[in-house]
Formats: sequence, C-alpha cells, structure tokens
Amino acid sequence: MLKRSCFEAARPMVRARWSWLCAAIAAPAIACGGEPGPDIAANEVSDAESPAQSVGLPGAAPEASSLAACQTVPPRVWGNQAFAAQSGRFHVEIDATPSTAAMDAVIGLSSNAAVSFAQLAAIARFNASGQIDVRSGSTYRADTTFTYQANTTYHLRFDVDLRGHRYSVFVRTPFGMVALARDYAFRTEQAGVTLLANVANEIDAAVGSFTTCDPVVVADGTTADGCVIADAGAGFVNLALPDATVFETLDVAVTPRAAGLDAVVGVSAGPASSFSQLAAATRFSADNILDIHDATGYRADVVRRYSPGTQYSFRMVLDLTTHTYSVFQGILFTFRDFVELGKQYRFRSAQSAVAHLDNLDFSFREAPFFADRMIELRDVAFGYDDALLFKDLSLKVRAGDRIGVIGKNGKGKSTLLNVMAGELKPKHGEIESHPDLKIGFFGQTNIQRLHPKMTVEEEIGEANVDLSRTAVRNICGTMMFSGDNAEKKVSVLSGGEKSRVLLGKILATPSNLLLLDEPTNHLDMESIEALLDSLQEFEGAVVIVTHSEMILKDLATKLVVFRKGGVETIDGSYEEFLEKYGWEEEGEAPAAAPSKREGKVNKKELRKKRAELTAERSKLLGPLAQKIEKLEAQITQWESEMKAANQGILDASSGGNSAELARLSRSVKELQSRIDLAFDQLAGLQAEHDRQSKQFDAQLAELE
Repeated sequence: MLKRSCFEAARPMVRARWSWLCAAIAAPAIACGGEPGPDIAANEVSDAESPAQSVGLPGAAPEASSLAACQTVPPRVWGNQAFAAQSGRFHVEIDATPSTAAMDAVIGLSSNAAVSFAQLAAIARFNASGQIDVRSGSTYRADTTFTYQANTTYHLRFDVDLRGHRYSVFVRTPFGMVALARDYAFRTEQAGVTLLANVANEIDAAVGSFTTCDPVVVADGTTADGCVIADAGAGFVNLALPDATVFETLDVAVTPRAAGLDAVVGVSAGPASSFSQLAAATRFSADNILDIHDATGYRADVVRRYSPGTQYSFRMVLDLTTHTYSVFQGILFTFRDFVELGKQYRFRSAQSAVAHLDNLDFSFREAPFFADRMIELRDVAFGYDDALLFKDLSLKVRAGDRIGVIGKNGKGKSTLLNVMAGELKPKHGEIESHPDLKIGFFGQTNIQRLHPKMTVEEEIGEANVDLSRTAVRNICGTMMFSGDNAEKKVSVLSGGEKSRVLLGKILATPSNLLLLDEPTNHLDMESIEALLDSLQEFEGAVVIVTHSEMILKDLATKLVVFRKGGVETIDGSYEEFLEKYGWEEEGEAPAAAPSKREGKVNKKELRKKRAELTAERSKLLGPLAQKIEKLEAQITQWESEMKAANQGILDASSGGNSAELARLSRSVKELQSRIDLAFDQLAGLQAEHDRQSKQFDAQLAELE
C-alpha cells in the first residue's frame, strides 16, 4: 500500500482522484498545498551540508506555547512577552488591533525584552501611511499592499527560519492567508542572532494605543500557505495522501533553494525512513538534473536541469495495477507545455507488489479491550418527572457488537445513549461496565462543550495530546476542515460544523466503545462511506442511532427498536428485522398488509394527503434546490476566472513577467481552494436533496 510521498513537501489538496502538493526542496525547500489527507509525502535531502528542502509535514508533533491573552501599550512604551527560546524553524501567530488608522506601531521578535527597534529581528509595522509593511534587512517593504483600519483586529503570522535568518509574514483575510512578505532577511543588526524568545510591540507616535492578543508560538516547519520546509540532513518528512487502489495522480510544485542537491519526492506505503521504501520517486540530483527512479536506478527520458529558487511543477501518474508510473514536468497548474520525464517507469523493485495508496480517512483510535462483555443494562428505565421514555430495557454489549438504535424521533433513542455514556442516571435498573471500558460518545447536544475561543485544530488536538500535528490536520481534513478552515475559531462555526468538530474529537480519542448519535447528519456522501468503512474495521463495539438505511444494512448485527410505545432488543441484521417484523405505524395494521389500511382511506382523504405531502416536499426541497443552483453558478464563475488566470500565467511566462506570474499563481491556488470547498458543499447538498426526495417519493407511492 502506498501511503506517503517522500520528499519533504507540503499538505496535499484532494479532489476526486488527484491531489495537489506544493513542495520546496533544499536550502530550504518549500512545499505548498491545500488540505491534509492521509500519509502522502515524504521527502529527503541526503546532503547534510545542503540547505533545506520543503515538502511534507514534519512527523513530530510541534511544540506550542500560548502567552498572556492581551497586552495594550500606549505611545513610546515597549510591551514584551517572553516565550520558550527557539533556535530552528517556528511560527508565531498573534492578533493586533491599532486604535488609529495612521499610527507607527510595530510587532517584532527579539532574543530578549526589547527597548529599541534594533533589537528586533523580524518586524511587521503598522505604518503612518495606513499600511502594513515588513522589515527586510535595512528597509521596510511589502510584497502585497495591505491597508489597515482603526479598531480592527488583524491576525498575523510570522514564519521564521532562525538558522537561515529569514522570515515571512502573513495576514488572515476572509479568503485565506495573504503574504505580506516572503523570505525576507532579518533586520541587519540581528543578522547573526542564534535564538529568539520574545514578542515585542511599541508605538513610535504621540497618540493612539496598540493591542496584541492571543500570541501562540509553535516549533515546526509549516508555513501559513500550506507549505512545509525540510532541512538538509534532517531525514524524511512525510505527508498524508488520499486512498487509491487502482490509479492515482499527484501534482506537486517544488522549489529547490540550492544547487547540487540530492533530494527526492516519492510515494511509499507508510512513513518513509529509507529510499528503499519509495515505490515511485522524482529526484533533484547532485548533478542538477531532474531524474526518475525506474525499478533499480534513476534515469530520465528527457534531460531537464534545475536551478535554485525556481519552482518546478510535476505530475506523477501512478498505476497500482501494473505497478508503473509516469512523471510530467510543466507550467504550474496548466501542464500545457509539459515534457514527459519518465513514461511507464517501474516501481522500485522492493515495492513492486505494493497494493494501494493508504490514507487515514476515518480512523478511530482504539483502546485495548481483552474481555468479552463491555457494558450491560439490566431492566433500565428512564424518563422525566413521571413520564418514562423507556423501561425494562436489558442489553448486553460485547466486544465487536454493531448495534443499531432505531425508531421514531422523540421516543428516547438519544436519551438511551446519554444513559449508557453516564451523562444521565437511570430511574430504575442497573448498568454495569468493565473497568477497561473507554467510551467515545458523539451526542447531538455535546457541541455545547466545545471551547469557543479554540480553533478546530486545537479542539481536535486537545482530545489526544499524543497525536502529531500531521495526524490532527488529517482528522480536520476528514471532517471537511481543510487548509485554513482548520484554523477557524469554534465560535464562528455553524451548528453542523460544530458537530463535525465533535466527531473529529471522537476520531482522535482512544476508545473501545463508540456511542454515536446521528453522526452522518452533517457529512457528505464520500465522508459517510468513509465513516462506514472505518466503523466496520473498528475492533471495539459500536452503538449507533441513525436513520441511514445504508449504515443499518451494512453495519448492524443487533437492533434496539423503539416502537409500540416501548423498546426491545432484536438479534439479527436490519434486513432480517424488516423481513420478520417490518415497520408498523402507531395504531395501524402491519405494513405487510397495505390493502387493509388503504381500504380505510377514501379518495378525498388520499388527495388531501397527497397535496399536503407535495406542499411539504416543495417547502423542504425548494430551498435546497436554490442553494444547489446558486453554488453551481458560483463554481462556474470561479472556474471561468481560473481559466482566465491560467491564460494569464501562460502570457506572463512567455513575457518573462515574474511578478505577474507569482500573483496569478497565487490567485489560481486560491480559486482552486474555493472550488474544491464548494464541490464538497455541493456534494453534501445534493446528497441531502436526493435523500429527502426519495423519502417523499416513497411516501407518495404509498398513496397511489
């Protein structure tokens, strides 16, 4: 199974059966992409003396530290906040709020508490002209003109390479992170600094105030725009890929930062730590040649040389049935003027039998359980005041059980899961659980326990501190929070998005009994199928409340059925339940004899029921159809804009306009990110529209 792309590249963006990966290699090398999927990219620079290479997320979990919440400084007073000393790659994120629109205030990083500008190595300035600029050596400048407003909060991110004495600065906008500065040199006076350990801010003006809040320092090699930088001699860096068992296409943009490298981008069946684990690999050779691995060695059908600081775009097309692959190199995003560096090259001999590209999709973390019986309910009853929702319920849950809880809404299904999870105490009866039982509980009301000030990534990561950031970001991507969406604060999320965060926490938490209350409500069809696959592979037990017949038919081996004003347990599958019992409407004859029921309803009543159903159908499906139509129109517009931008890239490339080429490339990347997110949303809307439409069609058919 191919699981990792080896190269030290950045996060991939997955859509359909292709993925996008941007990488940088050596000196440092930078890899950029969109959302993380399962293990994809590993890269390695073997020359320990070479600079660095970027690609793939580091395997180790980053160390993060949060400083004091907020600090406000008046004019000409220095504010300082110390953090754990950093000597390698790290990033700092901070919120800044200027009180006026034409001040002269700075946020900077220093080795000690600062009392002068010369002590700051990396600086973002809110200048007197109303714009944010960045220090580069001895001057201030910016790659992007960005105007700031008074009393508006701006989220800044510093990506720092202390060994290289360089840094980048980004500001968050509604459309993602915008680069104010890329790869700027430290302030001249700090060109030889060896560690940074302080955030400083100051206003060099007579009026106003400057507030900074929620600074966070993270020791890792990621960048704000989804890149990962790997240093030469640091070994392999791995990044997750989406699942593929037959055919996979991987797009990657790579920027080498030095000549004479020996660096590879490859694909492997797990975290790679040696070249022999790479089934397919593209190499930046020590001879400054791009070549491809074919079975036992490197070669290329076309000779292409590489140069430091130039971005190279590759497309690797892998055939898992023949264990061959081809590699193309061409213009970023378009691949129109491409050359085929290698055609139908064979997988590395040691990987000639690899079966598929693996991924993390939904992967529940299991806690060991070596007994048989997990939890037992004996004659349990629960209700509010004097009204019981259910009574006399006895249920044994054993390791490996798959129990579906079904019935009409409002009968007590969700309440039963709350009782089993210990959230509610039963009115009568006993519940006995094994000492090694570890429950993962997804409840509809549990979203209230999420922390509003945390990001999606932080909330999911908190569920299991042993997970690396790569693993956490993979879960975020699985829950449809890819790229910058993983950095959204919980407070701005919709109810459905919060539910996905909660499910992500369950994915991250080691457990052996899953209690899931309608987990598919806010997932698209692809995610639902992935969830089902993972539940089938989960070695613990599952108790699930769901209205999804697909899940019930494919998963359940036992049922808890709420019907006839009571609750009962039934051994067997959902289909066996339908064949043996079937559903019964309250107070009506069995569904197996519809003619008797229809005989009691006259034609006038049938017409009335059909009219009511038709009106309800229009009321529910109409808004969904409008949303689908609006989203499709938006996707069409963005695709048209991207087509124009791609043409602009070709023109800029032909004319040698590097600034325009860089601007359009960023625009295409942003548009592609929007389109991918919109397609995910569209899939969810269409799935919900189809589900509701089928329900109404079935109800109308019964009235024929």
